Parts: sequence; structure tokens; C-alpha cells
Amino acid sequence: MFYRHYEGYECYLLGIVKSGISHKQAEKYFEAIHTESGKHVNVFLYKGAFHVDSDELLALYVDAQGRYWVQPKELFLGSVMIDGQEERRFSPFNQRRNDY
Repeated sequence: MFYRHYEGYECYLLGIVKSGISHKQAEKYFEAIHTESGKHVNVFLYKGAFHVDSDELLALYVDAQGRYWVQPKELFLGSVMIDGQEERRFSPFNQRRNDY
């Protein structure tokens, strides 16, 4: 599903992921950047699902430049205060429709 950040950039949510496999079961598929720590997180693909080296639930998404990111689920789905108004940090949108 496509999402638009409150600052205007767009991304595609690949899913909510967490650790759930042994490194012996799957090889590293790609790296994502953790939005809060800046650390690179290994992402694994196993039986058609993404997994990461973390016990916390993370939103895994790709931005328009093709960079992969992980962010705590609560932040991704949470809200921010802008000019005294509560707004969603990321809002889903239909890319097929002209939203501009």
C-alpha cells in the first residue's frame, strides 16, 4: 500500500516485520535503515515473508528513491502535532488516482 508522509514524500509499505527466523534458515536479502537509530538492519526473505534482526515490530517500507527503511510500527502508524492539529505521520493513498 502507498503512503504519504506528512512532510509530503511518498513510500510503499512492504509490511510489518520482526524477528522470527534463524539466520541459518535464510540469507540476508537487503539492508534497511532504521529511522530512529540510523543503523543498518539486515532484512531476510524466508518463505515469502520479510524478517529482521529485531524483536520490536517494525514497518518496512521503500521510498521513491529505492531506499529501504524500517521504523517502529507505533511511529509509522502514529500521529504528529502540526500547528496544534493532530495528523497521521503516514496516510494511505491510492496511487492510481491523481491526488495532485
